[in-house]
Amino acid sequence: MLLQTTLRAALTLALPLLFLGGTQAQIVVDQSQTSTTGLMAAFNQDDLAQSFQPGFGNITGASVLLASLPASSDVTISLFDELPSLGGNLLASGTALSVAPSTYALVSFGQITVVPNQTYYLVFQGANLASGLAGDTTNPYSRGQVYANTGFLSFSDFDYTFETFSNSSSAVPEPGTLALLALGGIGVLVRRRR
Repeated sequence: MLLQTTLRAALTLALPLLFLGGTQAQIVVDQSQTSTTGLMAAFNQDDLAQSFQPGFGNITGASVLLASLPASSDVTISLFDELPSLGGNLLASGTALSVAPSTYALVSFGQITVVPNQTYYLVFQGANLASGLAGDTTNPYSRGQVYANTGFLSFSDFDYTFETFSNSSSAVPEPGTLALLALGGIGVLVRRRR
């Protein structure tokens, strides 16, 4: 009787845990260059990109600050493993709609696996050619640089005002696994009592 009561109580406590989720996503800012000295490039220029080196092994999204021009724009941010003009592969892309001047265009990529400290590229396109991107001409971000104009010309002392995001969560044991371990432990205790 004691064995049945103990097992019933253990199952009542453990079964709900079998159906709960396990890993909690924690999205954090990975790379950040928030300084701005004004307009860096207008969307009527071709081939706008910012290189960066992630600190985490994934990228979940990115943002870029629009300059204080009097025009809103849809903004597409694409993630490449090399500049497109050098045969880079498109890893992800997203579009922020109707982004107002002096605000960030924020896009989500899902979770893209990357190699920490390897150079990647954010490529920016805007639907409204009267709008543009903010940035800084004093080289505030040491892990990348601006590219602009046809052919992605290098501007090593310039940086767009941008951020990248990563999932920094570590794996958490599944509640179902914990429930099974608890059941096993209870079983051992019950067997010892006999």
